[in-house]
Amino acid sequence: MKSTIPKSALNLFEYFKMKKIYTLASILFLYLNAYAQSTLPVYNAFFNQDEVIAVHIEMPADSLNLMLNNPNGIGSSHYFLAKFIFESSVLKDTMENVGFRLRGNTSLNADKKSFKVSFNEYVPGRHLLDQKKMNLNGEHNDPSLIRRKLSHDLLRTLGLPSIRTSHARLYINGNYYGVYANTEQVDKEFLDNYFGDDNGNLYKCTWPADLDYISNNPDSYKLEDGGDRVYDLKTNNSTDDYTNLANFISTINNTSASNMYCALESIFNSDDYLKYLAFDIITSNWDGYYGNMNNYYLYENPSDGRMAFFPFDLDNTWGINWISSVDWTERDPFSWQLSGSRPLVSALMNNAIWKEQFENYLHEISDVIENEFDLSTRIADLIALIGPYVEDDPLYPLDYGFSYNDFLNSASATTGAQHVDYGLVSYMDKRRNTITSQISADTDNFYVNHTRDNYPELDSIRFRVFVDGNPDQVQINLTLNGSTVQQLILYDDGMHKDRLSGDGLYANSLDITDGSITSIDYTSSAIKNGIVKTEPCNPISLDLSVSDIPLFINELMASNTTAIADDFGEFDDWFEIYNGSNVGIDLSNIYASDDIDNPGKFKLPSITLASNDFLCIWADENGSQGPAHANFKLNAAGEAVFLHENTGTNFRLIDQIIFGPMATDESLGRESDGNPNWQVFSIGTSTPCESNNLDSIEPIDKDEIKAFPNPSITGFFQLSSPIDFQIFDAQGRMVSTAENSNIIDLSSNEKGLYILRSEDSVIKLIVQ
Repeated sequence: MKSTIPKSALNLFEYFKMKKIYTLASILFLYLNAYAQSTLPVYNAFFNQDEVIAVHIEMPADSLNLMLNNPNGIGSSHYFLAKFIFESSVLKDTMENVGFRLRGNTSLNADKKSFKVSFNEYVPGRHLLDQKKMNLNGEHNDPSLIRRKLSHDLLRTLGLPSIRTSHARLYINGNYYGVYANTEQVDKEFLDNYFGDDNGNLYKCTWPADLDYISNNPDSYKLEDGGDRVYDLKTNNSTDDYTNLANFISTINNTSASNMYCALESIFNSDDYLKYLAFDIITSNWDGYYGNMNNYYLYENPSDGRMAFFPFDLDNTWGINWISSVDWTERDPFSWQLSGSRPLVSALMNNAIWKEQFENYLHEISDVIENEFDLSTRIADLIALIGPYVEDDPLYPLDYGFSYNDFLNSASATTGAQHVDYGLVSYMDKRRNTITSQISADTDNFYVNHTRDNYPELDSIRFRVFVDGNPDQVQINLTLNGSTVQQLILYDDGMHKDRLSGDGLYANSLDITDGSITSIDYTSSAIKNGIVKTEPCNPISLDLSVSDIPLFINELMASNTTAIADDFGEFDDWFEIYNGSNVGIDLSNIYASDDIDNPGKFKLPSITLASNDFLCIWADENGSQGPAHANFKLNAAGEAVFLHENTGTNFRLIDQIIFGPMATDESLGRESDGNPNWQVFSIGTSTPCESNNLDSIEPIDKDEIKAFPNPSITGFFQLSSPIDFQIFDAQGRMVSTAENSNIIDLSSNEKGLYILRSEDSVIKLIVQ
């Protein structure tokens, strides 16, 4: 029936609940992360790194011919119906009625074309391993077929947001089309995975996206080239608001040099961009923003309120060159552009701090390529992996006459094609040598970069700061309760929870045990040879007050295989939220997360949860299935779930549960609704979306029919057993009937109360 968790397993949670000090840690992590990197999602079976997956497309021959023979028209603008088969040693899946079309720009007219598969084009909500689309790039310019992957892998090694890549074999109607790069789609799921929030504006920026100032009118940046917007808004299209982009462009163009640092830091993730900029120089990415005002995204990241930059289309790199008058291995890093101005780069390079960071990153990335990234070994492994399939690739030689020997020798040798100036390794050897003569020596330049703390403490706030360049002292400048000023010295000695001694991460903790500190304003400073560098420009404010909203994480299941299916018949992880008050609670500003560093990770549905009512959230990383589907999953090996209120200035923790390993189909729930004591619900006794009446819980009797979830936000319900039933609306009109079914679909009906009647049961159904 049920088992009790040992008291020792709950000590941490109970201490949090008694002290309410857990709130302090959560608030701290949000603000310290203002200048931190994103968490990168791991490779999964969709992006298999150990084998070349097989993709099979089956479609009518006339559709295929129409698509291939009209590359600049219907071939790239219309998704043709097709059957899709994904095949690898770890995953096999088949989908009928997918969309299939050409993709690309200049590659549309190549002999080896690129393709896009849309899993949800004709079946809304469908995905494969959280991917709604698959991009298959022919890489027809690249004799190695791996430059794009090397570029994105290097960016990920540097800790920067960058798409996941792998390789695939493509077969269409049984015919082998060769080896393709499988690249991650940049969409709302991507934003969720990399930034923790997909609600911001995402702009796809293509030539001539120079970021030059036009006017203060946001609509002036909706300019087009060739029928497409230069700054193409990919999210929030109905609002179509370019205000923040216009503000960003105005700031970098119209702010004085003396004010630029503070003005730009507050609205732009400059640290990450300086790494991307150094990456461009090292890999000779001339077709990005700096070189050709092309091929990048800007994202208004809601988690820190700043614009984030990340590139795409990284195939013209590592010695690929279409401009015969330029040798990119020798190009001046400070005059990289082909023509015109680059106001963003100018703003950064005209500031001594940013310029120092940029030069240090050039040295750092050069070292990473040689050591951690191990370029030569990585290239050899990739060539060995895809080589057997390149040899038989019928389209590989067509565009530029590449031979299989060109592929095998692509690490060190050029080809007969004029646009391939260098082999991969020979290119990098020369580029790294010339860099050292073009920039300052790798000196003790130093700068401050906030980071986040992944390890909450019960009675203190831990500050952690990255500082490059061996400063004499690093400190936190504190203003406590609006008046008391003090400094907290940070250490990089391996003894203050600062990781390893000498690794550039400085840390220390501020004791808050007595609860007398109610607010903190702070900056951090690094001091060397009398020079003081402080971040950020404006102090960060921490509100240490505690949320008193009576919402509870009431129950959760981290490994659901048979317990309850969601609206789409899928058995996903779930957790339940309970309103323990006598009034309804508006959830519009309530967020859930499995990451203490990212309290705003998932916004709850904007509904009012009735008094003593329950809401089930499916932790399935599939927001396309509705607002009750979170952008994270639960780990059956143990982790945590957090509930926060967004006050508009910070996040206040409402509730949390830290749990250990959980068995399949067992849930962890409160002893009674809102009770501080937790117990394990054994298989068959979980109570999703309803009261936890543990003392009376029994396994569901076959004759006792229940509907899940109820209320339903999507209008889909699942019955605990198949029955014959009729559904009536609140006016008594029959709206649905079924025989021997356990699925109820009211998704097309209005919100409200419905009644299910069967031979033995009457159930109220609520569509929210």
